[in-house]
Amino acid sequence: MPKKLKNPEEWKNEIIYCRNEVRRLVGSYSESEMNQRPKPDSWSAAECIEHLNLTAALMAPNLEKAVKKARERGRTGAPPFYTGWVGSWFLGGSGPKGNPLPAPGKYRPEGSRDKADSSTLDISKTAEEFDQLQQRWLDIIEDANGLKLDAVRAPSPVIPLLRLNVATWLQGMPGHQLRHLQQMRRALGDAGDEGESDVADN
Repeated sequence: MPKKLKNPEEWKNEIIYCRNEVRRLVGSYSESEMNQRPKPDSWSAAECIEHLNLTAALMAPNLEKAVKKARERGRTGAPPFYTGWVGSWFLGGSGPKGNPLPAPGKYRPEGSRDKADSSTLDISKTAEEFDQLQQRWLDIIEDANGLKLDAVRAPSPVIPLLRLNVATWLQGMPGHQLRHLQQMRRALGDAGDEGESDVADN
């Protein structure tokens, strides 16, 4: 049974929310606090951001290529968009309420398995990269306007056989970020933002 997806404006709202919330956390806590791990085998808030950066940097080119190809082929269309059972399974694991699988090696921050009490990331650099990648996601959604995004597929950068439609990826990526925002807050002991309930229903 196909599952109806959110519309592009909702994807954009989630991305903007994630960008602003990471800015808030980085502005509220020291670099030492952002790098402090709750446990030696858990990620720090900074490592969560770096994980999202690694994921986005690998995934965004695949979506940009898919959107460009769809535009060239005239694959026009408009919401609502849908996903199939594989896409539903993927979204069920990637979103805020998901039960995710361990991150593939390419998506793991460097040093994240060293069992130290803290990570050693430059939080200013890590946060700046995150900010830039959020704009990249927004640009992809804007470039995809007018395309039938559930009729165009893109492969996973780490599991090439996993090919989901572009609409599914564009819903999954901000949902994945929202889940890691929750992890960042737990690592920091941060109460969070009341507005999350408006965007976190995946």
